[in-house]
Amino acid sequence: MMLFRDVDYLTRLLSIVGGILSITVAMLTVSPNVRGRLARWLLSSLDPADLPQAAPMRHISERLDSVEQALNQLQRDTVKNTLMHLMREDDGDDHTQEVAYELAKLKALGGDCWVVDAAQRYLIDHTTGAHPRRGKEEQ
Repeated sequence: MMLFRDVDYLTRLLSIVGGILSITVAMLTVSPNVRGRLARWLLSSLDPADLPQAAPMRHISERLDSVEQALNQLQRDTVKNTLMHLMREDDGDDHTQEVAYELAKLKALGGDCWVVDAAQRYLIDHTTGAHPRRGKEEQ
């Protein structure tokens, strides 16, 4: 008789657990809102520092920061090279607008070097008419 009670208890327990799981699965498949709420609840109850992946994630974050710094430096170098190319005296064209645009980009990127000074001198020379080629063209 005792054996039948244990089996009956186990059967009821399994049917309750199965019912709860089936209802949960049905709600997750039917309503995407329930999935989002469940995911937010799970994430809000977790502390990332307790996860075993916390150390590798910190390492990845540091690597991403170094990659971002390298990309910013690459952007500054690209703008500097563009400015140097525009300010060449070989072609004889006036690139005042392009130089002003690239200079504004370089200042926004935080580039402070001799190229900024040279670009500012270029703009001053070409807007005031102090540029030697402009003087020859006007005569």
